[in-house]
Amino acid sequence: MGYDAALSQLRGLLAESGSGNGRLALVEGGLASGKTHLLHEFSRQATKSGALVLTATGSRAERELPMGIVDQLFRSAGPAAPLPEHAARLIGITDGTDGTDEQTGPCGADQLTPYGTLDTTVRELCGLLLDGCADQPLVLAVDDVQFADAPSLRLLLSLQRRMVSARLLIVLNEWHRGKPTLPEFRAELTRHPYTQIRLAPLSVEDITTLLAKETSVPEPAPVAQGYHRLTGGNPMLLHAALDDRAGAVSADEDADRDGPVVGVAYAQAVLAGLYRWDAELLSVARAAAVLGDRSTPALIAQLLGSRPEDTEELVRILVDAGMLLGGRIRLPERDAGRAARLTHRRAEPGTGRAADFGQLPPVAVAALANPAVGAAEADTPAWRAAEIPAANGHGTARAVAALYGVVAGRGRFDGRRVLSPEAAERVREGQGSCRDLVLGAGFEGETEAGLGLWLSGPQGSYGPNPRACGHDGFGGSCGLADPEAGVSLGYVMNRMGPHIADDPRKTALVGALYDAL
Repeated sequence: MGYDAALSQLRGLLAESGSGNGRLALVEGGLASGKTHLLHEFSRQATKSGALVLTATGSRAERELPMGIVDQLFRSAGPAAPLPEHAARLIGITDGTDGTDEQTGPCGADQLTPYGTLDTTVRELCGLLLDGCADQPLVLAVDDVQFADAPSLRLLLSLQRRMVSARLLIVLNEWHRGKPTLPEFRAELTRHPYTQIRLAPLSVEDITTLLAKETSVPEPAPVAQGYHRLTGGNPMLLHAALDDRAGAVSADEDADRDGPVVGVAYAQAVLAGLYRWDAELLSVARAAAVLGDRSTPALIAQLLGSRPEDTEELVRILVDAGMLLGGRIRLPERDAGRAARLTHRRAEPGTGRAADFGQLPPVAVAALANPAVGAAEADTPAWRAAEIPAANGHGTARAVAALYGVVAGRGRFDGRRVLSPEAAERVREGQGSCRDLVLGAGFEGETEAGLGLWLSGPQGSYGPNPRACGHDGFGGSCGLADPEAGVSLGYVMNRMGPHIADDPRKTALVGALYDAL
């Protein structure tokens, strides 16, 4: 079901409940499918219609907190409907109480978990909520109910059994998985009347309509095809991609002529979606990135040492969410074509740099030549699709300079605060001078690294300021930041050099930069 149809159905259920026919809706959707946005928009409209809307959100952090969801529901009314003293006493959250009711004892999960019994606390809280329906329609909206605590789930089920003639609508958002995350709760809930709403990904037609309403694209239909291929119809990814487009088009009106623009907003949306669900999803996505074009559920399971059936379900979740395509990481087709073709100029026999490679210690050989990787490997789709930390990042020189610009700007870049000044400064926090076992052959003498970046030091590898910092890359590329001078630099090339570090082209560019200051 699409977003608009789901919102319309919820409005219909609100109208039915407002006439004294209690209703419960279970809204399901995949990763970042728009469930939360739907709930917020419906809650806004319900409040505008005159209903009292109480909201809560389940979280892993409060899953073991008894009555955590109930606490949120009662508190969400704010000044319009202050928390009743009796409810506060039952939940055990008022100042000076210890969570103990003289009739029922402590409100712990042990007393409230069994679904086949009722206790005084749940019954009295149900009574308070049902009494509240007498004056105005009441909506209870719970997001991420799969993370709700057991006592709160107990209360929701008790309300469902008692709301037949109440002016009450309960809306529960739950992620959709092959196996229910709360099987006992789901079994009990589905014994009674309820409405199931399952959000579907956006279609090409949906995206076309959205582009026509929210952008200035003259012919949205063909553009919508590209955004659908990129996002799989995932609303969160789509809106992030449109944010990137808006930023790019403001600088260059032809920025998205050849297809969707992908930038920081899209990357952040992908990461946010992965971290929002199970940690296992992030592991599967990383494995798919490493495997590249060879990625399959079976190979991912083998790489992670997990059960194939569990891995298949997680891959299916990521495919439905638009983050994987056929089990592989989605990449913008346009960006794949923009990658430069690399050439590799090898060191001449007998030169000092050739000797560097010939005399590498075993640990450096294991890191740099196991197996040896050159331009031929880096030009393959598999290399570009894989996620190899500290090895195969792709970007323009401008993008590299912008990244280092955050450090050069002491946490600010392009008028925005990206890192705190303290975090930006920690990048340059020296870890002590040493002879690096892997890259040491590329530097003269000892060097000192900060937290992830090299310090320029007395050798001046990144300019005359010993506190400047940077890093050399595959084949001669580099980036540097100098907060004292207020400059950053990015250099990339398609002709790869043989130097482990301090490529002569980089050294010349760094010298020219500081000569110009």
